[in-house]
Amino acid sequence: MNIKMIQNSLKIGGMDAWLITDYQMTNMPGFKFLKCDPEAHASRRWFYLIPSQGTPVRIVHSVEPNALQHLQGKTVTYFGRMSMIDTLKKLLSPGDAVAMEYSPMNRLPSVSRVDAGTIELIRSFGVDIMSSANLLQQFTSHWNNKALESHRKAASVLRQTVSDVWQLIKNHSDKQPLTEYDVQQFIIKQIESAGCVTGNPPIVAVNDHAADPHYSPSKNNSKPIRQNQLVLIDLWCKTTDADAVYADITWTAWTGPNEPDPLVSSIFNIVRDARNAALDAVRNAFENNIPVTGADLDRVCRNHIADAGYGDFFVHRTGHSLDSDVHGAGANLDSLESEDDRFILPETGFTIEPGIYLPGEFGVRSEINVAILKDRTIEVTAQPVQEILERLRI
Repeated sequence: MNIKMIQNSLKIGGMDAWLITDYQMTNMPGFKFLKCDPEAHASRRWFYLIPSQGTPVRIVHSVEPNALQHLQGKTVTYFGRMSMIDTLKKLLSPGDAVAMEYSPMNRLPSVSRVDAGTIELIRSFGVDIMSSANLLQQFTSHWNNKALESHRKAASVLRQTVSDVWQLIKNHSDKQPLTEYDVQQFIIKQIESAGCVTGNPPIVAVNDHAADPHYSPSKNNSKPIRQNQLVLIDLWCKTTDADAVYADITWTAWTGPNEPDPLVSSIFNIVRDARNAALDAVRNAFENNIPVTGADLDRVCRNHIADAGYGDFFVHRTGHSLDSDVHGAGANLDSLESEDDRFILPETGFTIEPGIYLPGEFGVRSEINVAILKDRTIEVTAQPVQEILERLRI
């Protein structure tokens, strides 16, 4: 952790300190930023104060004095509630602007993790609380060269797995079909054999199951994959390297032998064009040095789908940040579920994944990964990306 760099960012942001606190892993963004050990015994509240100048302070309970020992700074212990309050009062001054994992009006729920009572307590000292959202993005979602290479490798593994899945499906007859669950398990094995890991199982969805954006097959609810169906696969992974970055892509296919349903083809084209519109927007912004937020890019994509008449069927954000978590701590492409007004930054990455979901019929999503390189150029990984509806003859 580069304390001087953090302190410089605090000064630039007009903040006097960053106060990170946790109680039994309720503030996961702060917990992960500080690289706390989830296996360590920490049953009491702790605070880590990084001032804009001077030495950081570890504020811990007297029964767990070594709870933050891996972090730089001096240790101050407290032994009860009033002792804790007195300690915080001495370290914070009225009028201080202090960053915390908080978002005004809960606009960014992924960041707003400190409970209301603790916010009230800190405010009672006359402190002005600001959101740490931009700090988290800068220091937890930044991709160094090693992270970028890990992402490229994961993206390559996913892209090869997509090809392998389509071949697997084509090799099975309509009389002995694979199920969604069979394909899901195949994807997991392919990812693991390539030396990568995935968190939750990948999505494999046929027809109306694809209309549920987060459907996941199991042995008990899995449909067979037969002729003349839409198949959607959404898969993600990262390497096992330290601080590796995830890749996450979604493809769709038509199993033939008949021509794809015209509505399916039309919806795919709308989704693809909306995806590409958002990609063009971020390219234009960085080529012309125009600041662009995650919400800006979401609106570009969402407006394209709305103009085609399907706005009510695009029910999730356009994309999410990628870092060591598949849903990272950086700016999301979102003006729907939240208003993510954080700027898209160099040396970060995210997905673009619009979708149209027709309940009871089918859903189409197309997901690509975008890396903003240090020189501000745009790299789309997991090439080639899907531009036409895949045709599988089984």
